Amino acid sequence: MKTVISASLTPPPTEVWELYHEHSKLRRRDRGCLLRITAFFASPYLLGLASQPFRIYPTAPRVVLSSTGGEEGAVERLIARRRSTRQWSKKAVSLSELARMLRSMSGITGVSVSSGVSQFLRAAPSGGALYPVETYLGLFNVAGTTEGLYHYNPREHVLEQLHSAPGLQERLAGATVYPEVVSPCAILVMLTGVFERTILKYGERGYRFVLLEVGHIAQNLCLLAEEMGLGAVCLGGFYDREVETVLGIDGTDESILYLVAVGHKAVTEDGNE
Repeated sequence: MKTVISASLTPPPTEVWELYHEHSKLRRRDRGCLLRITAFFASPYLLGLASQPFRIYPTAPRVVLSSTGGEEGAVERLIARRRSTRQWSKKAVSLSELARMLRSMSGITGVSVSSGVSQFLRAAPSGGALYPVETYLGLFNVAGTTEGLYHYNPREHVLEQLHSAPGLQERLAGATVYPEVVSPCAILVMLTGVFERTILKYGERGYRFVLLEVGHIAQNLCLLAEEMGLGAVCLGGFYDREVETVLGIDGTDESILYLVAVGHKAVTEDGNE
């Protein structure tokens, strides 16, 4: 069982990146973010802007591109059909499917030796190969496992069970603004950043690298889930402190960055997913 470090025992943030990270956390007492989202959907003007989220230079010379760019490969087809899934079936995810996902998300894919020093290489790009992102999992419907909170150890490619407290899924679902998505999912992947690993080398710019890396890892997961016939949805709406309390991390040196819900897609009455 991990010991939760009280936020009151950690020093207040002083660096610019620390201040930004702390002030951008979602808190229940701060309704500003949710009010802005509500106002967005009520505004025809803002919805109109969202309908064309790209820049166009109408007077610039143009080069016409083919619709396919030649023969379409398997990766291109996979990217084209990836969509977020928010409804799940009750079918369990197999342990082998989970193992494939974890290895392709952030697992070790090779070793580099330089000046007699070995360095593990991972599935996702990382600034300076410093790998500041940790992977935690809420396993709720995975065959061959006990429901509970786990940590992925990439070096040995194993799951480390942290605890199996009852009500974990409901607690995590309640810590998000999408409880109806998280409550029925088979797996909730929780990606955290251990900022010091990158900040010590790159300073405040290292904060960007941590965020970039977590996006690489989540995309790896989404694409492999689609390839295996599973569904996935990335979730940015969560109450940071509440998730961090469940994980037993302090929210300062290590903080939650991203959630991804995974499971088998629900089948509709017409037989489609």
